[in-house]
Amino acid sequence: MSFPLWVRQIIYVRLAMDMRKNLCEEFIRSNVSKILALYSPILTFEGSTELAEHKCGWDSNIYNFLQYCSENFSIIDISISSYFSMEEVSKYLIFCIEQGYVEVPKSKEVNAMANFIAGKTRLGEYFLERGLINEMQLNDVLLEVGKYPSKIGEVLLQKGYIAENDLKSVVILKEESKKRFILDFSMIPQGVTSVSYTKEETDELAALRDENKKLKLKLERLLSLVKKDEE
Repeated sequence: MSFPLWVRQIIYVRLAMDMRKNLCEEFIRSNVSKILALYSPILTFEGSTELAEHKCGWDSNIYNFLQYCSENFSIIDISISSYFSMEEVSKYLIFCIEQGYVEVPKSKEVNAMANFIAGKTRLGEYFLERGLINEMQLNDVLLEVGKYPSKIGEVLLQKGYIAENDLKSVVILKEESKKRFILDFSMIPQGVTSVSYTKEETDELAALRDENKKLKLKLERLLSLVKKDEE
């Protein structure tokens, strides 16, 4: 589906406004190669062998993930094709890295974000891995927050160790990574039947299905109006 230029302009403007609101426009403009969603995991020899032989008997979702990697899918491609959230894809990525099935990303930003979204590292460790703070600064903050690790971002800001934009953007991305992106349920890939969901996730998918139907209907109405104008 190709949208008219004026529709694409509106989409671009609104997305730009949203990126600016979420304090991540500047990072996206200047760090395209460091964005986790655009990263394509690279299979190792061990990963290719396990994908072919299934010796370890992992969950089918692991083999689905490895298959996507073998086809050079990016993280966002895997998320959309499999109906996984970004958080789920990040967990599979980190698991496969730990097992030696996938290469460690060369970008420290990609690696840090994947670990953080997957829940393998906390906020302070994320900034340390990205090189925005050092170990001495992290230890200083950890001593001050004590039993309240949820305040670590606040203390990092108070001490001037990180910028407010860096904190807000990563917190927003962490929360947004839990959501699924589904546009058209009529094109669910065959591999998705092997994905297992909890009742809560099934209810969430049902709600998304209704939302996407409404969105699709609005788009169809909009495009029909455009077509009439062209005629």
